[in-house]
Amino acid sequence: MNISKSRLVRILSGVLACVVSVNMILPGISAEDNENSEATAVNETVEKPEVQDKINLPESMHGSVLNISELEGDDTDGSVTNAVSYLASLQMNGIFINPYGESAYFNTDMNDASDKLSSVLSAADKVGVNRFVYYDIGKALENCPEDNDSLNYLVSELHRFVLIYPCTGIILTGFCTDMNNNTYLDYMESGSGVGYTNWLYDSVYSRLKVLCETVKLTDNTVAVGLMVDVWANSDTEGGSETSSSYEEYVNGYADTKKIVVEGLCDFITVNAEGSLTDANAAFDKVCTWWDDVVTNAGINMYILHHNELLGTDAEGWGAEDQLLRQMVVTEELSSYNGSIMNSFTTLQDNPMGTTDTLIKYFNDQINPDSLFEDLEMTSPYYTNYSTTENSVAFMGTFDENFDVYFDGEKLSLNEAGNFYFEKNLEVGMNYFEIKHKDKTVTYSIERTINVLKSVGTNIFEGKVIRADGGFTVSLLAVAYKGSTVTATINGVTVPLYENSHSDDGDLNSSYASFTGKYVLPEGIVDQEQNLGYIQIDASYMGYYRSYTGASVIVNAKEPPAQTDVVIEDEITDQSSAGSGEVVGRLSPSVTEDTPVSFVRLNKNYVYIYDGKNDDSVNPPNVGQLPMGTLDYYYYGNDEYYITTSGKRFLIEDAEIIDGVGLGSNALVVEEIGNTGGDSYIKLALEDKTSFTVTPIGNDYYSGYDGDFYLDSFTAEYIYITFDNLTSVTSLPSFDNCTVFSAGEWQQVEVDGVMKFRLVLKLRYPGVYAGNCARYNDEGKLMLTFEILTNNIANMTIVIDPGHGLTEGGYHDPGAIGHIEEADANLAVAKLLEQKLTALGANVVRLHTEDTFYDTKQRPYVAREYGCDLYIAIHSNKAGVESARGTECYYYTSWSQPLAEALTNSVSSYFTNYVYSDYADRNRGDLYSYMWTTKQQDFPSVLIEMGFVSNYEDAMALADPVHQDGIAQAIADGILTYISRSSISNY
Repeated sequence: MNISKSRLVRILSGVLACVVSVNMILPGISAEDNENSEATAVNETVEKPEVQDKINLPESMHGSVLNISELEGDDTDGSVTNAVSYLASLQMNGIFINPYGESAYFNTDMNDASDKLSSVLSAADKVGVNRFVYYDIGKALENCPEDNDSLNYLVSELHRFVLIYPCTGIILTGFCTDMNNNTYLDYMESGSGVGYTNWLYDSVYSRLKVLCETVKLTDNTVAVGLMVDVWANSDTEGGSETSSSYEEYVNGYADTKKIVVEGLCDFITVNAEGSLTDANAAFDKVCTWWDDVVTNAGINMYILHHNELLGTDAEGWGAEDQLLRQMVVTEELSSYNGSIMNSFTTLQDNPMGTTDTLIKYFNDQINPDSLFEDLEMTSPYYTNYSTTENSVAFMGTFDENFDVYFDGEKLSLNEAGNFYFEKNLEVGMNYFEIKHKDKTVTYSIERTINVLKSVGTNIFEGKVIRADGGFTVSLLAVAYKGSTVTATINGVTVPLYENSHSDDGDLNSSYASFTGKYVLPEGIVDQEQNLGYIQIDASYMGYYRSYTGASVIVNAKEPPAQTDVVIEDEITDQSSAGSGEVVGRLSPSVTEDTPVSFVRLNKNYVYIYDGKNDDSVNPPNVGQLPMGTLDYYYYGNDEYYITTSGKRFLIEDAEIIDGVGLGSNALVVEEIGNTGGDSYIKLALEDKTSFTVTPIGNDYYSGYDGDFYLDSFTAEYIYITFDNLTSVTSLPSFDNCTVFSAGEWQQVEVDGVMKFRLVLKLRYPGVYAGNCARYNDEGKLMLTFEILTNNIANMTIVIDPGHGLTEGGYHDPGAIGHIEEADANLAVAKLLEQKLTALGANVVRLHTEDTFYDTKQRPYVAREYGCDLYIAIHSNKAGVESARGTECYYYTSWSQPLAEALTNSVSSYFTNYVYSDYADRNRGDLYSYMWTTKQQDFPSVLIEMGFVSNYEDAMALADPVHQDGIAQAIADGILTYISRSSISNY
């Protein structure tokens, strides 16, 4: 731009005249004094013309600072063009040019505009980006002659600068400085009445105001902005924050807030140098404070991000996501109009790939929801530990916007937002490292070899198993999955079979339970047999371990003896017996004058264990007994009491009391009927003797987990066999009993002892839901039997999402695979709750996400709600990816139909809507023993919806759409169960 000196003088004179007319008289200087100053050289009667702004500021700024001092040459080598083109390639629509270095890369000689700043502006204009130029007031004043008025000098220089360098906006910086070297003298001569500090504030304010107006009057298409890098912690009266600002805010004597609020500038750039975690000036706090100020002023606000600090030790800047986090925070600001990167060089260097991720952010390829997530490891829980496991599962989550590396190998998240893989462990120390953003997790895992981890408590070393001939010893060992495990007793080798679904198994472990049985040989009369010690041997991939456990002694067999129990009266024709009439008598097994010891139960719902073995699992077909039940004590050990009737009770459930024989013990049947959704039989007993409740008519078969596998529940009768009774009465009519249609008493011999058995005929074969036995307040034995109904609105259904909160207050994830089991369990359980409630059922969901429920106690909790159906929701895991599909476990035979209906329904959903090959992977309804399925008074099942260790299963279990579908399939399975296995029209 070539302008003659005379033309320049005329323009500048006009500008100065306008400026002086507005506010040339500085605060603290009288009008009289001002008349004598150089500032009054221009005719101050000239009025300020009305100037209409024609600025056009971008509302969505993507910009970068370009320091001219970092560019080589004058663009003859293309450095300027290349730099500007590079920024444009990054989708930057604004270049913020810093023309200062050791010297200024511009001059205000109107006849010489061939400088580096002009080259940058020209190159930027060619690529069509907005051009902003910093103008440093402090540096400009360095060139002000001492005998010149500083304000006149600044106005003249800034005026020429705007004319010479056309741009989108001028950003004023360097205004937080002293006026000049004679500031104090000026104050003493002209403004001492207002106080020195106030005079300084007013002087800086007036100077900024004049300079802002100078830009507007020179070129109304150029926006004027302020670089602000200070903020106040709280407002003070009068709009000044001097009492609560940072030190630089006070020392600069620049009330920039006042300039902004009064609308003297068109935009601000907030120089927020701190990170989001900066203790002194956190990025978000600085920006939020200025956002409030700018919102009231109605001007644009751009944020300056100090990207040059990325990867440094500066607080918070070591994280590669710091910049993106700041970008997300700024989006929440109402006056935010864009961001500026402070370092062009850092953009080029692309440290930690931060420039690449910034471009992804501009292209909406960043997931902002995960930006504030760091690497979180679900497994392993500890980083330094020793284990006997042969592998370790790594699972966790991370911010998907940034790469994560495991031992240098890049990981990726699955569709559920997790990563999961397993690594084999070598014997000795194993080291692993996971890196993500600024976080590194190092694992030091020592593997030791222990093929045989433990054995059952009943066969511990030092124990003595002393039992009668024919007693079955339960053999339990925990060894590596896939091991060969055997037990040797008395020269006999017993194979132990792997069982991963019992309560002793851990799906996340490399170990499994191995079980077997050994039957003691027949006893020898008057001679005990010492069979020696039990030896357990386990081998796995060339590793071996042996364990010598308990010794085994077979009791001497007593000579045959005549039973004292005789039938006094055969069972009469019960159909002709009157109400309450005795229909059969037996002599007492122990008379009233015989000293005895009793086992007395101290709680309700006590499990009955088989006295002929030491299995830790109670049989599923004998019922549970109420508090106060008595049975004759036979012998005991440190875990169980064994009774003469062949029952075994946990010591914690019972106590030993001394007394005399029961002698006569009559039973009177008082009532049979229905109440509260149950059929019941009310009995009066002289003494609370023990009994068993057994369904009859099922076609059981044996498997690894026991002898009670079923293809279908087909029971026709329920046997209730009482111990130690001497008489029973006739049965009332069954006309008002929904569960049973008829009944009769029988006298039966059990192990050489005569007993009374009540035979109850199911009204509908195969329709039965368990029983409950309790003594009421009158001391009467109440046997109740749930009435299955096809009306779901009459049912209370308890849903138990597996795992969840532990007693220690931390989260138990359950099986760890491509997803966490507990998350899928809970999500499906919540949806199932909604669906069953909509069907009219009374639904109780255990809040495992925030409440601790001991696994053994969960069915007891369910019982408190009057449970009709109990469904534990779980997900499976296997050591191989190929294992997949649905299975459902039952323990009591009457739970089998529910298990079958659920696994059929859920597996059908997977076939039709999940599996790409539409294969049927129904693993079926399976018998196994688990604490959650062992209850006798309502059907209870545990469904394994799918395998978290299989990718396709896991992704379905984590997908909200499929979770809803699986929940609906479970609900449909329940409806199928109650329609096929219930009593209609009840």
